[in-house]
Parts: sequence; C-alpha cells; structure tokens
Amino acid sequence: MSSCKYVILCFICAIFAPTELNVVILGTAESKVAPMLITGSQVGMLMKLIYRQLPKRFEFYFLEKFEAPDFLELGYKLSALYNIPTTDECLLLAHRLLGGHAAYLRDVFRSKHPDKDLTTPQGLYEAFLFEVGKPQGRIRAGWEEYLEAALDQINQINAKKIVLFLAKHREQEWTRPEIKERCGLSEMDDRELQQKLQALVAGDIIAQGRTNFDYQGLGDPTFDKVFRTIYEKEIEQTSFEAIQQDMIAEFERTIQELKTQLTAQTHDANVLRGKLNQKQGEVGELWIKSVLRRYSERGRYFAPGELGGNAEKIRLPRFHEIEAYTFTGPGRDFKVDIFCQPVQANEWCLAVEVKNREVQQVGMTDVETFANKVQALQAHRGAVKLQGLFYSCNGFHEPALTKLRELGIWYWDFAALAQLA
Repeated sequence: MSSCKYVILCFICAIFAPTELNVVILGTAESKVAPMLITGSQVGMLMKLIYRQLPKRFEFYFLEKFEAPDFLELGYKLSALYNIPTTDECLLLAHRLLGGHAAYLRDVFRSKHPDKDLTTPQGLYEAFLFEVGKPQGRIRAGWEEYLEAALDQINQINAKKIVLFLAKHREQEWTRPEIKERCGLSEMDDRELQQKLQALVAGDIIAQGRTNFDYQGLGDPTFDKVFRTIYEKEIEQTSFEAIQQDMIAEFERTIQELKTQLTAQTHDANVLRGKLNQKQGEVGELWIKSVLRRYSERGRYFAPGELGGNAEKIRLPRFHEIEAYTFTGPGRDFKVDIFCQPVQANEWCLAVEVKNREVQQVGMTDVETFANKVQALQAHRGAVKLQGLFYSCNGFHEPALTKLRELGIWYWDFAALAQLA
C-alpha cells in the first residue's frame, strides 16, 4: 500500500455494517486519487474504525461551524431558494440559537410548522421548537433515529442520565467523580463509568474534555434541546410544559444577550465611524484649502455655477492665511473649519464649513447652524466683508439647497470639488 496521506472525500450517509465499512475504507486507502467527505450520524464509529485499522493512513480536516457573516449569507440564499422572507435580526438570533450549524438552519427553513414566520424572533423560535420538539420535526427525527441506535448499544437509563446532565450543563467540563456524584451513580464502579463515558464519546453523544478524565456536552444547543424533549420526562419526571418553559426562558436570555452585543457593537461602530469621519473631514479640508489657495494665488476665475449658486464668474482675492479659526460669539465659542483672510484689508473673507459624511446629506438644520455661525463671525470681525461656502461630500437635501441660495451661501459637493481639483 502507498504510504501517502489522504484527505477524506466521498459521501457516506447510510449506516454501513462493519464489513461494508472495511471495504469502503480499505478501497479508499488504496486509491491515490482525491479524497472523501464523511458526513452523517455514524462519523464517530467510522473514525474509530479508521483509527484502529488504518492508523496514520488518513489526515482529518473538520468543517467548522459557520461564523455570523457566513451564516447570514447562507440564510439569505435559503430565503431566496425556498421563497421564505427573513431578517438580519432573525438570522443573527438563529446563529446563536443553532450554534452556527448550517444544516439546522436549512431544516428550519424547510420546517412543516404551520404559519411559519422567520421575520420575527417569536416566529423563528416557534419554528425551532416545532423542529426539536415535535415528531414531525426534521431535526428531532434525525437525532431520534440515531439516539435510539446509539443508546441501545450503550444500554440502560444511567447513560441517558449522563447525557442529560452534560447537555444541561454544557458550559463546562466535568470529571468522572463529578459526573458520578451529580448523576447519582454511587453504586457504579469507576471502570464501568469510564467504559460508559467512552462509549458515549464514540457515539458522538457527549464530547471528550481536555483530558481523558474530563467530559462535556457536545456543545450543540440544538442537540441538547432535542435530547431533553425526548428523554428528560422519562429520566427526571419533568413535565413537557416545564421543559418548554425552561427553553423559552433560555431563548429570552439569548435575545437579551444578542441585543446587548449588538448595542455594544453599534456603539463601537459609531465611535469608529466618528473617528473615520473626522479623518475624512481633515482630508477634505486639506483638499479644499489646496483648491482655494491655487485659485487665489493664480487669480483664476470660478465659472458661473462652480460655486453652487453663483450666477456670474467670480475671482477670489489673494489670501495670506487659509486655516481653521475659532472665536467667541454671543454666549458660546465657535469654530470655522476654514477661514480665508485676504491680503488687502478691504477685500472680502471666506468662511468654509466642511461636512464629509459619506451616507448622510446635509439638511436644513446644518445650513441654519452655519448661517448663524457666519452671522456671529461677521459681528465678531466688525465691518469685514464675509462670504460663506458650504462643502458636503454627499450633497444636500433640496430644501437645504434652496435655503443656501436664499442666504447667498456658496456650496460644493464631492463631484463639484473633484471637477475643480
């Protein structure tokens, strides 16, 4: 046999008998052509067989759970495929609810739940509960078939107790003595408990912890809920209504956690957006200064319309200073983003307001605020002639443009400035 290592590629969904598995695995191990993808509920048993009979012959690569952006993309593709509307909020909630497992999301979209609505959190959770709690649910049916086969081999109620305990406390690892105590298995000797735990790990019903002494739940919140709906009443004599209420309470906590996370992310995004806008504003100011300085020094004319509402061509005076300017007006301090002071005292000054918002247009409030600033600056500077110029990267709302024309304030947007530059 070749000593090359192989990635696993082919598709195995059926449950093979051991002899059939030997044929499949040995045949693949002999092949030098690409690999095989193993999926389905018998992965643990299959991998155990591979490790035992063909050590070091295969390399294993495990598909990770979907991160939120990929999960949203998948959700909208499923929405288009099945013609079922959904929202960002519901898909982000589904990502938490389903632990990032893509197959579960497909089952929720294909759910037979009547009046299915995936545009609201409540509608999403009702479809999810149907899938994990009703015999008609695809998620429950898939796990139920597997659990019956796996638990039948492990036998007796004690195995179910262990799985239920780890499922309900999946947030941490547990040692064998802790599991023995919490599950009330004092009469079971350590060797028997170890065998049972290893059998559950091999059956993909619980997970191995950091050491062979530690165990934990699968980390799959959907599996945990399926297991609880099927077996918790039998094991702990808990009513189905109480189980469902517990799940609803957990869901409400999940919603609150998501809202808290989104609020924090929105705050962080707004802070970063503010810093970005500030930097973009600084760049915009440098750009405007460059244009004004060039036109001023070279005595060039602005053609009609190049300063917004100007009907005639205009030539700027020679400016000896083009910088930001702060002053104290009636009851407050003001800052002018760019203030151009002429060389000749009898020439007019230019006050420029810079708004570098990429998505928001300038409205009436901004225009009126700038007009008040220009008026305060006029009063502060005395008899100086003063002209206002408003730059908005993303343009202006129509009422704001009308107001600028009425006030005689010039204006630029990005396209106008780029053409002049």
